[in-house]
Amino acid sequence: MAYETNHASLLARIREISDTVYIPGCSSEFSCSLLYHAMNLSLNRPLYAAAVKIASALGFEPEEIHTMSGSDANHINQYDIPVIDALGPYTYGIHTTDEHTVISSIRHQTLFAAALIQDLFLHYFGS
Repeated sequence: MAYETNHASLLARIREISDTVYIPGCSSEFSCSLLYHAMNLSLNRPLYAAAVKIASALGFEPEEIHTMSGSDANHINQYDIPVIDALGPYTYGIHTTDEHTVISSIRHQTLFAAALIQDLFLHYFGS
């Protein structure tokens, strides 16, 4: 399934579906509220580049993904603060009864986050 990324056309399509009478005598109502602001990717590029550099030095390549969900990072980023997400351990089935963390990823991700913080500190504040 391809996700619609144009917010206006997505809302128009949802309204079209909502306004269509499928069962005579029945109607539907649609409302929408914004839970998460979209990430400003251009603002995040320098931080992401630093993360890629550190990941490469540690022998892995991070994967940049785009989702239809949000996190605290979206709230921070709306104030023009550069941010990247997913520095924690690998977690699957988030917010479900099947949620679990890959224990072996804790050490790896902690090392990655610490190295990134050190690199950024040295870049902005010197040795």
